[in-house]
Amino acid sequence: MSGFKLVLIKELKSLIRDPKLLIAMLIVPLIITGAMYFMIVSFTEQAVKEAEKPGGLVIIVDEDKGFWAKNFTSFLTQRRYSIVYADSVGDALKLYDNLNPVGVVVIPPGFSQNITEGKIGYLGVVLKLRSISLTSISSSNKIFNIIRKYSINISATILAREGINPAYALSPITSIANVYIRGRLIQATNINDVMGTLLMINIFIPIIVLFLAGIIAQLSATSIAVEKEEKMLETLLSLPMNRLSFIAAKITASAIAGLLGAFVYGGLMIWYFSSLTSVEGGSRGTNQLGYIIDIMSNIYGLENITLLILGLIAIVLFVLGLGVLLALFVEDVRSAQIASSYIILPLFFVMFIGLFLDISGYTQLSRMLLALIPIVNIGLIPSYIYIGDQTSIYIAIISSFIYAFLIMYIDSRLVNTEKIFTIKLFRKRR
Repeated sequence: MSGFKLVLIKELKSLIRDPKLLIAMLIVPLIITGAMYFMIVSFTEQAVKEAEKPGGLVIIVDEDKGFWAKNFTSFLTQRRYSIVYADSVGDALKLYDNLNPVGVVVIPPGFSQNITEGKIGYLGVVLKLRSISLTSISSSNKIFNIIRKYSINISATILAREGINPAYALSPITSIANVYIRGRLIQATNINDVMGTLLMINIFIPIIVLFLAGIIAQLSATSIAVEKEEKMLETLLSLPMNRLSFIAAKITASAIAGLLGAFVYGGLMIWYFSSLTSVEGGSRGTNQLGYIIDIMSNIYGLENITLLILGLIAIVLFVLGLGVLLALFVEDVRSAQIASSYIILPLFFVMFIGLFLDISGYTQLSRMLLALIPIVNIGLIPSYIYIGDQTSIYIAIISSFIYAFLIMYIDSRLVNTEKIFTIKLFRKRR
């Protein structure tokens, strides 16, 4: 069995068996992220349903006693709201804690007269915010949704009485977005669907991959630190194998774990966005988003999608190499994790620079120079694809792989020496 295969199998077994590596560095973040996504989607869905759900109890302080005041209470009753009348706001507040209403609505004097004369009518709303939880805050919007629907109902009634089509008068103009992207026309009823798809491709995917790369780098660095603590590294280095193969085996094992994480994280992200779209826009919104994603895939094309994937792989290899480089100079697991964090945050900062640069007005030379800057160049690949700058895309990918293999070569050269046993950048506290 070759040395590379031997080390690779050993690394994979270590990832599976050692709870410090697999559970703390991969499984726990996945569980936390999945739980966080689930809670956000669940709370959002619950808040939307609570705000739209008819029924409840409303305390009315009717100081108007006119036609439109009675019409408002009738509107509430038709929508399964119970009405409790109070003589004043003070009395309403006394009833509030016992009845737990949706809210208190104060109908001031002159409300009906204003609407009859074509003037704006005002309704007072009194709420008691019981807590600062998301559920409590979102449920407070329910009373305002009721008033908004009643306002639309009044407008429709008045317009119909005058012989005017309410649908036309309330929304005489609607828009259909026609977006040209790289010479292709996309029609969408909601421009946010197009912008959301572009945002996911251009920003979220590179950030998530960089986040995963950081976790994988911690896995690799922690693996080396465990071997140092258990005095196994010297034994592994005594094997008759090329040191570059040794580094490659460690990075390959971490990359395999990273692929598993990428599938899980990617699935969570797709579920998260599709769930939010469904909550906000129903099935139509989800179908529309799927349609736009299909169009976007046709615009980018298989070649450009492949190039984007290659660029993301280059990020993973580069960050893994940096993680191993720092891990060679630490003494224990805690130091390895601290050292890995030193590279993750700066890389996020550099990536954000690339994501938010508008290169459409840059010269060809400027774009090519930016394509040589590590991490930044990968963040710019979606923008390069969008403007059709294939030269800069290839420069970015090739240079990123060169940087990654250069880091791996430096790692292998350091492993070839005794420096990894003598130089300590992060010393263990005793």
